[in-house]
Amino acid sequence: MTKFDKGYIEKALGFPVFAHETLDSTSSEARRLLRDGRCAPFLVVADSQSQGRGRQGKSFLSPKGGLYMSITIPAPEKNAVTITTRACVALARAIRSLTGEDVKIKWVNDIWLGERKVAGILTEAVGDENGSICSVIIGIGVNLFGVEIPDSLQGIATTLQKQCSRDLLITKISEEIISLTENIADASYVEEYKSLSLVLNREITYTQNGVTRTGVARKINSDGSLTVVSDGDEVTLSSGEITVRLK
Repeated sequence: MTKFDKGYIEKALGFPVFAHETLDSTSSEARRLLRDGRCAPFLVVADSQSQGRGRQGKSFLSPKGGLYMSITIPAPEKNAVTITTRACVALARAIRSLTGEDVKIKWVNDIWLGERKVAGILTEAVGDENGSICSVIIGIGVNLFGVEIPDSLQGIATTLQKQCSRDLLITKISEEIISLTENIADASYVEEYKSLSLVLNREITYTQNGVTRTGVARKINSDGSLTVVSDGDEVTLSSGEITVRLK
C-alpha cells in the first residue's frame, strides 16, 4: 500500500489531515489533538493501529494497509445521537460509489459485505470543561482488498473484493460525512439507511440491560433507533449489541 497523498486529501476537503504510519488509535490521536487545542474539523489517518477500538471496548483488528481514519467535526446543536447512523450511510455510499460493492448496514454501526463484516464505525462525543459536547470523533475502519484476515475471524470478517484508491476512499467518506452532518435537522437520509439495512424484517437476538432476547426487527426510526417485536411486545433499541440470524 502506497503512502497517503496528504496534500490531495487536504485540498479536496479544505481542512487539516494528520497522516501517520502507525498509531495506537486514530480516535485516540484525534482526542489528544482536541485536548491540545486543535479545532474541528480535522482528519487523522494511519496505515495501521496497535489498539484499534470498536464499540463496548472491543478491539478492532488494524493490520497494515487497511483504512483507518477518524474525522472530527464540531458537535451539532441537536440530534447528535444520529451521527452514527449518518456516518453509516456516508460510509456505505462511498464504498458503493467507488467499488460497486453491494454493502449493507448492520444496525447500528457495522458495514457488511455478504454475511460478514467489512467495516465498522465508532462515534465518540468530546465535552468541554463545562461538560457540554463540543466535538464528535467518528472513527472508521475498513478492511481493504488484500488485507489478510486471520483464521479466527474468517467466518466473521471479510475484505472489499475490489481494489480502490485509499486516498480517494478516505476523501469520499469524509465528504459524505460532512454533507450528511452539515444540516442535522434533515432526516431524509433515514430512508436510505432503511434501504441499506441488513436487519429489517429479520429475526435477531439483542441484549438490553444485560438480558438477551429474540425478536424481529420491524422499523428504523427517524432518530436511528430500532423497533423490535419480541413476544408480542414492541421494544425500541437506541444502542446495544445485536446478532443477525441470517436465514
